[in-house]
Amino acid sequence: MKAITLNIRCFLYLILCILSKADIISKSFTMEPSLHNKVSNSNLISKHHSESIPECSAICGELCACFGFNPKLKKCHIHQSCNPADITKDETGWRYFSLDVTNLALGKAVFASSYLLNNTKGLQNVVDGRTRVTDFNLLFHTGFELYPWLTVILGGQSIVKSITLYNRNDRDGEWLHDVETRVGNSTDWTQMSTCGMFVGPSVTGGVHVIECEKLLYGMFVTVKIVTPNNITVNGTNWLVLEEVVIAGIVV
Repeated sequence: MKAITLNIRCFLYLILCILSKADIISKSFTMEPSLHNKVSNSNLISKHHSESIPECSAICGELCACFGFNPKLKKCHIHQSCNPADITKDETGWRYFSLDVTNLALGKAVFASSYLLNNTKGLQNVVDGRTRVTDFNLLFHTGFELYPWLTVILGGQSIVKSITLYNRNDRDGEWLHDVETRVGNSTDWTQMSTCGMFVGPSVTGGVHVIECEKLLYGMFVTVKIVTPNNITVNGTNWLVLEEVVIAGIVV
């Protein structure tokens, strides 16, 4: 019984290495039991014949966030994302595995368009791992400007899957709105690739997960309010957040 349990545990957590042109990229995948015996063509990158889970996983390359494998049909589906809401068609035998990610932002360097009261120490509040804070001094807070932004320096080439924004938990949550997120190897906004956008407005204590339409490569992530505020007369905003979580892997 112990051996069977061990085998199941090993099967549920699959570790593999994918050889790219430049490096060996270590990826890990976790089985998604909720997607058993389901299939979908949503966010599908490609279909392949495959003899095994490791063979199918090896096909899961740069843009792949998850894959499905059917051992009876010897089929492998490579997806950009696996949203349970999109995988609803019943078909016996399918097993899905999603890419394991970590918080790339935690403890990383941050710079911003401005700082409230020129308090640069507050920059690190957005990547310190703390949420649901009640102390104003533990928030990230820009000054008043039309299009405030912050940039997280990831410290190396990374793959970004999603970006989560934790709005302030004390008051004025509606000030968070029309936030666009981008990823790139440059801090030049025009040279970065769009991950996604939160339109809002938010609410106090709101948590907003922005799933990138595809996996994005880069060393920098920028979060920016891109529309003037309708609360103030002159449209100025401030960007106030408890935390930014950037889900992905380092390559």
